[in-house]
Amino acid sequence: MYFWLKTIAMPKILTIPLRPHVKDFLIKTLGPEPIRIHQTSDIGKLMRLIVHQEPFRQVKPRLVQQPEKYMLKVQLPQDLKHYTVSDQKLKELGEYLEKYMQNSFIHYMIGQVIAGQSDWSAVRRFYDQYEINPDHYDMDTLRKVWRDYKDRIAKQNERTDFALFQAVA
Repeated sequence: MYFWLKTIAMPKILTIPLRPHVKDFLIKTLGPEPIRIHQTSDIGKLMRLIVHQEPFRQVKPRLVQQPEKYMLKVQLPQDLKHYTVSDQKLKELGEYLEKYMQNSFIHYMIGQVIAGQSDWSAVRRFYDQYEINPDHYDMDTLRKVWRDYKDRIAKQNERTDFALFQAVA
């Protein structure tokens, strides 16, 4: 008599170094830790780009990691369970996710301002909606991200208007 043993594969969990406010945002957006990444999602496709397969049983020394509270646990898709990510790529992924949060904030602010909200009330609603801890990120700093965006767009519009004026004249 033969018995077939089905091996239960443990999911591959990565820890991504992040700033605390980005971790708050991603947990509220993507779900509780460990965040399950599907390979067809945006972040799943990004993970496919940064993972690599190491030769069998190759052991590399790990960098000293930050305290656990500044790390986000992410579960890789099942197809990527035998892949790994370098510490440098994890750091770059953390930086990308911070930029992702800032872009999400800017799009949120555009929608709120179009709907008639003031800047301050829209920033407060973003904090409340994504449950960002004020100790992790100051509201003034987040509002500065919005102000810098508006200044950058105004400068681009001035250059465009000036170029159009020169072309007409």
